[in-house]
Amino acid sequence: MPEQEPSQKPVRIHYLLSCYRTACDQLVFRIEHRDQWLKTQLLVQAAFLALASGIEFGGVKATSPAPTILALAIPTSLVLTALYVLEDRIISHEVQYIASLSAKEAELSSSPETIHNLESSPEIQQYIARTLPIRLIAQMSAFLLIPAGSAVYRFVNQPIIWNMINSVEVILDVVLWIASAGLLLTSYLQRRKAARDSRSPRIKAG
Repeated sequence: MPEQEPSQKPVRIHYLLSCYRTACDQLVFRIEHRDQWLKTQLLVQAAFLALASGIEFGGVKATSPAPTILALAIPTSLVLTALYVLEDRIISHEVQYIASLSAKEAELSSSPETIHNLESSPEIQQYIARTLPIRLIAQMSAFLLIPAGSAVYRFVNQPIIWNMINSVEVILDVVLWIASAGLLLTSYLQRRKAARDSRSPRIKAG
């Protein structure tokens, strides 16, 4: 790589800092937006259960218990899972980008030592080992266990005549539930990989 002119370095470092600030702002926005989908999932599933039981929820109440509304629990969960995972994957890319800026700053400053930002710091390993698994449990509870419980509740408490339509519904629920589980698992693995890859190597002197 050609040696930078001394007069260019402050300008490029200033640009690097601007990129860092912009990326951090985007990261915070994406995290808030991602978590909003999880909240929406919990509210929607609670509304389905309330309507199925004839309980008023958020000012809305069915004229009578409507357990058939629970047929939407798993399909709706898949849609919200996909939106959640989409934001999570964008976050993974942004984390890797922010982490790469530490090494770039050391290169521009011609420094033998890398100043790690949070996303490239050794502490990220604690996040991988201790925090990501807990977050996965929360995701599985919200996007998998609750909708599955709603579907089981519907079939257990409502007399159903097994016919082609009901059989197709059960098969579709299973397929959509597995698809949601696959999205969450691949997102978890990508987030782990992004956290591991974001560790910036120390720049050796000389």
